[in-house]
Amino acid sequence: MPEDLSLEEASFFALGAICLQGVRKAGVEIGESALVIGLGLVGQLTVQLLKLSGAMPVIGLDLYEGRLKLARKLGADYVFNPSKVDVEKEILRLTEGKGASLTIEASGSPEAVNLAFRLTRKLGRVVLLGSSRGETTVDFYRDIHRKGLHVIGAHVSTVPEVESFRYYWTLKDEIKTFFKLLKMRSLNVKDLISVKLSFKDAGEAYELLRKEKDRVIGVLLDWTSA
Repeated sequence: MPEDLSLEEASFFALGAICLQGVRKAGVEIGESALVIGLGLVGQLTVQLLKLSGAMPVIGLDLYEGRLKLARKLGADYVFNPSKVDVEKEILRLTEGKGASLTIEASGSPEAVNLAFRLTRKLGRVVLLGSSRGETTVDFYRDIHRKGLHVIGAHVSTVPEVESFRYYWTLKDEIKTFFKLLKMRSLNVKDLISVKLSFKDAGEAYELLRKEKDRVIGVLLDWTSA
C-alpha cells in the first residue's frame, strides 16, 4: 500500500480488485457502449473503470435515485430507473437501435441477469460480476443463442495467485493497480462512503444498508480504537 494513500481509500482494495478483474475480462474497446446494472459499491466502481477503459457511452441502471445521482457524478453518461422508464427503449435510443455492446450485471439479482441478456446487442458480451444467487427462467434460444451473446463469469476466485500464460494478471496485480489508480486520483472512492461508524456499531451498519438503500451505499467501520 502506498504511504500517501489514506486508510479509508485503501479499505476498498478488495472490492477494487473484484471490479478490475471483471472489467478486464470484459475486454472493453474504446468507443463501445457499456451498461452497468446495479449501482451499489461494485457498480459505482465498475462505472468509473469502464470510463477509464474508453467505453462510451457508459449507462447505469438502478432502482434508487440516490445511487443514480452518484453514478452521474462519478462518470456515467446516462442513468435510468427501470421502474420509471422503458429502459429497453432508452438503451436502443442511445446505441443506434442495437443495444449495449457490453453489459456488466453488478446487482446480484437473478432477474437482472435476464435484463442484461435483453439489453445487450447481437454478438455482445454479458459479464456476470454481481454473484447472482437464486434461480430464474432464461429463454436461451431467444436471449443468448440466436443473438450470439458471450456470457462471461467474472468471480474473483478465478483470478490466479501466480502468473500463467493464459492470464498474467494476478490478484496481487489487480490490488496494486487499484492502489495506483487511487494514488493518481483516477478513481473516486471517498464519495462511496455514506456513513462512518465504530466497529462496535457494526450491527447498525447492516441495518442502514438494509433499510436506507437510497441514501446509504457504503459504510466504513473504524477499527482504530480496537
